[in-house]
Amino acid sequence: MRPGRPRRLATLLLGGALTAAHCPGAGPGPPAATWGPDSPPGELHALLLNGGGARRINYFSHLEHLRKLLGVLAGAGVAPARITVFSADGADPATDLATLDAPPDPSLWLLPRKLAERLRRPIRYVDSAIEGFALRPATRPALRRWFEREGRRLEPGDTLLLYVTDHGTKNEDDLRDNRISLWGQSLAVGELRVLLARLDPGVRVVLWMSQCFSGSFANAMWPDADPGGLPPGNVCGYFSVPPDRRATGCYPETFLAGGVGHSDRMLEALATAPRLPAAHRSVLVTDRSPDVPNTTSDFFLKERVERRADAEGRAASARIDELLEAALADPRPWQDELAVLDRLGRSFGFASSRSIREQASEEIQLRRLARQLDTWAERWEAALEDLRRANLRRFAAAHPIWEEKIATRSVRELIPSLRALEREALLGALVPFTRASAETDARLEDLHRRAREAREAGYRAEVRLAALLRMRVLLTRIAGRHQLAHEGTAAERDALARLEACEDLAFGQAAEASPASGPEPPQPFPSLAEERPVLEGLVPAWLGIAYGPVEAARREREGLPPGAALVRGVTLGSPAEEAGLREADVVLGPPGADFQEPGSVREWTLRGEVGAPQPLRVRRDGEELAVLVRLRAPSLKLPRLGERPRLGDPAPPTALELVRGGPPAPGSPQLLFFWSAWCETCREALPALRALERERGVPVVAITEDGAETVERLLAGAVEPLPGRIALDPRRAAHRGFGVSGLPTFVWVDADGRVAGYQVGYEAGSRLPGPGEPGPGEPRP
Repeated sequence: MRPGRPRRLATLLLGGALTAAHCPGAGPGPPAATWGPDSPPGELHALLLNGGGARRINYFSHLEHLRKLLGVLAGAGVAPARITVFSADGADPATDLATLDAPPDPSLWLLPRKLAERLRRPIRYVDSAIEGFALRPATRPALRRWFEREGRRLEPGDTLLLYVTDHGTKNEDDLRDNRISLWGQSLAVGELRVLLARLDPGVRVVLWMSQCFSGSFANAMWPDADPGGLPPGNVCGYFSVPPDRRATGCYPETFLAGGVGHSDRMLEALATAPRLPAAHRSVLVTDRSPDVPNTTSDFFLKERVERRADAEGRAASARIDELLEAALADPRPWQDELAVLDRLGRSFGFASSRSIREQASEEIQLRRLARQLDTWAERWEAALEDLRRANLRRFAAAHPIWEEKIATRSVRELIPSLRALEREALLGALVPFTRASAETDARLEDLHRRAREAREAGYRAEVRLAALLRMRVLLTRIAGRHQLAHEGTAAERDALARLEACEDLAFGQAAEASPASGPEPPQPFPSLAEERPVLEGLVPAWLGIAYGPVEAARREREGLPPGAALVRGVTLGSPAEEAGLREADVVLGPPGADFQEPGSVREWTLRGEVGAPQPLRVRRDGEELAVLVRLRAPSLKLPRLGERPRLGDPAPPTALELVRGGPPAPGSPQLLFFWSAWCETCREALPALRALERERGVPVVAITEDGAETVERLLAGAVEPLPGRIALDPRRAAHRGFGVSGLPTFVWVDADGRVAGYQVGYEAGSRLPGPGEPGPGEPRP
């Protein structure tokens, strides 16, 4: 540590806010050198943080993340003395960690929600502990002490890895200043920036954050809150999601699922690719969660493009597409980025994008589909809850001993051990009682299935949206790099180089893997076409009334059925209004099948046949009348994601511009060959294509997104004979129609116009099968 250097300090103000100040009495002195790619290599230090928030939300998975990363650090030779772990209440022996000893009882869903919550297997609270490490409390004072003491001892050239596995909150007023949870406190971006300012500027800081809204902390790369200047490049990082998006751990579908999301996938990737950039690229392709991993260099490039777009008074997306068109006119410099885009497309079964315009409508449609499925799940869940309550009332009437026991207040007063006994005894009696009524049992199972499948489908829609958003990050990265290369300043290019060097953290001696040779996903993600039959069975019918129960005294006085529903409102233009239903009507049920349970009108509606006239008995002003209802259902519009067609599907229509040869004869089989002038593997396939045309008479249509000038130059100087038919796909409609993600791609179309084969990549010297012949699979390009 150099003597006499001015030191930036921070003070804790009342209210807990951190602010920066200079050390009193320090002279101006020369500025300290900032870390850069040429800085002498130092030691790797690590600060691991799990704030926890509070005992009930400090999950065991957070502690597991810390333990796994400690294993990675140990494997990289980082001494425990250079690692500090802040977790929850630290060394305090009080319990601070929530754990589950066993999964929930599989029959618990039969109980109404509140009762199920009361009887659920209790959370067991334990004290956080990691063998070999003294945990420190995850509080602002404890963090401040570390930066004032240990942090000050870090030398120029050292690296500090600051890892966060935690909860995060969004600052609705300023997405540049989101917060992470500490133990009973929180820490904002601005407050972290002040802590980092206490380090020697020659220290490299690499952030790795997996909490909700974590991308906001990319703003820590700037030394102050105004990103108008250029980042010095000594602070960089990796984040699970952008500033405005929830991370995987905030989705109910993952609450009990282990090994899901950014932290787990990064830790797994480091086992085979022990450099953060390679691990990051792997996670982009293989992670099947709603996370959208991004880096400080991604954020910086996006900020540069948006700044230029603002100055020009235009939308950032239009600016990005303009830059992409210019950049990809010659795709050769972008092979690494395009390789990741293509693997990402193959991972999720749809075409990789080459512009924001291509996927903008798909993003909107996927967001709409996710919201729609969430709404449907809520409706099926509400109908299920009505039936659970009715079933439990019948059970209590048949077993009076349980009537008082299942009262919510009585359950709340039970100690955990007795609560477990009550749960086992109650379910042991309720399950056979329910199964004894085949009709009720079938209704419960069906409603439970539909609610679960709607939730799961909504989650998968969020995962698909995440894939599109990852593509947007990659496309924006290409656009930003092109802007800096051709329109940026030397200082901007230097800032990017410093950030990327900062992000290139290796755990031990590891060679940098080529982005073009990353991992493929273990299995394809289900396509929306495959999901359509399931989704069609989840569409709930709609009546258009607000209703409530009829008072018991009135039911008894007028002899109304137990499930009679009092209409409290009728939606304009709804099936209910068209049928003549009015406010204050009492709906009794279909003829001969009066509603016997409160809420039955909801289940009857959701399950109802759409469009067919269905009679309902109604009591109005003391008189009974019949109305005919024609239920409607919301339309199921699935996004067109450019998904790869299935074998046997009709070949998508295409509008191609033939520049050589004529179209194949109608009704003839053909091979579509997607290629590009820059694609070396495509050239290796030319002899096999020529043999297919010459020896077996199969017409080959070579389809490219290259421009006309590129193709003309290639034809003029081609050494290898090209296929007889060459077509341009300037708007990539054919590429998206056939779900092309990677070149070369071969698609066999039979005489009936249906997809008969599909292959991505080519092994040099191999034979291409003809239509109907088994293909060699899908070797990697």
